[in-house]
Amino acid sequence: MTIDFFSTHLSGGAGNAASQIFNNLPSNFKRNFYYQFGEIEDSNYIKRDINQSHNLKQRVCNSLNARLFHYNQKKFYQSYASNVEGFNFIKNFRSTPYSYFGGLPDIINLHWIANWIDYPSFFKSIPNDIPIVWYLHDMNPFTAGCHYSYNCELYNQSCYPCHLVGNKYKSKVKKNFALKSSLLKDKNLHIVGNSQWSTEQAQKSQVYEHAKSFNTIYLGIDTDIFSPYLNISSKPHTDKIKILFGSDNNKTKRKGFNYLIEALHYVSTKHTDFELHTFGNCNLLRNNLNFKIVNHGRISNNNKLAELYSSADIFVVPSLYESFGLTSIEAQSCETPVVGFNTSGLKENIINNETGLLADFCNSIDLGNKILWLIYNSKERIRMGVNARKHIIKNYAIKTQIKKHNDYFNTLINF
Repeated sequence: MTIDFFSTHLSGGAGNAASQIFNNLPSNFKRNFYYQFGEIEDSNYIKRDINQSHNLKQRVCNSLNARLFHYNQKKFYQSYASNVEGFNFIKNFRSTPYSYFGGLPDIINLHWIANWIDYPSFFKSIPNDIPIVWYLHDMNPFTAGCHYSYNCELYNQSCYPCHLVGNKYKSKVKKNFALKSSLLKDKNLHIVGNSQWSTEQAQKSQVYEHAKSFNTIYLGIDTDIFSPYLNISSKPHTDKIKILFGSDNNKTKRKGFNYLIEALHYVSTKHTDFELHTFGNCNLLRNNLNFKIVNHGRISNNNKLAELYSSADIFVVPSLYESFGLTSIEAQSCETPVVGFNTSGLKENIINNETGLLADFCNSIDLGNKILWLIYNSKERIRMGVNARKHIIKNYAIKTQIKKHNDYFNTLINF
């Protein structure tokens, strides 16, 4: 059985998740992993960079088409809402028919393919009987192009009129949605959400109106790596409570960093002995803050990341929407209780009052009160941390989730 994986990036949440599934496929699968950005020394990983070509004429053509493409994209983004993830059109400056990658496999497994795959040439070149499994990492595959729609559900129909763009581009967004829907209409398409929330949102979309099946398979993590470095009751506590936050881009509205700062300002009026520790790409404004911030920067080593999770007393995920919430899972696996908003994928992996606390949506005061409760109730904080570790081992261990993927792929051959 041959299966081809597709992911624009090797790194990041989607790229790492795709690689994790791919690397753990059983030996009966002949496998290829196609990607555009990243580097890896593995013959099963095949780079297909649409910006490059061995042919001089093709390189010149690519360059000219890319300049025009990116110029139009830039004009579009000038009317696009700020502080939200970008919008991706399904046509790219270069066609990517399946022959560009290789011969047709038994199963095609798509992950995050934005900014790379040209939908018209790609999907038109795939016979309608080949199973296409689309593993969702955000909402982009079933909206007109946004990656998170916030409280908008226009993808139920036509994504018109899109509230994220100016009037000049609303019809273009609608056409993008209609073309995406038509290209997928007759395909042997199977949708897999990484949370029940993402699966339910996908089922509402007109893009997937004719999909053959919908399933949910959670992402898995290595619970041996993401494990407590010390027993939670033996953590080397100082006088200050250590609150942890992580994000690749805290400036994005969806990540809710402003709500966290508001919540911690409120916390500081009741309790002054705490520090905020951050990791990732966190550009922090330190003006007018009456609590200390320690930024650990990007952490690419999972063992070091696990150590940081383990050293924290509380991990906070103030996101407004998360398809899954990987950092929440990782922190819980390290026996650190999590506080987040009662929303999207987070309300599935944080068990309220058992592995952490869920605050009212977009309510920074309630978020602050949940943090305060954990600060003042150390025994409950320890109990929730221990429960969190058990919860993750039972429901999110990598071996369990990989088996579900493998079983699922096997059922599709005879679907």
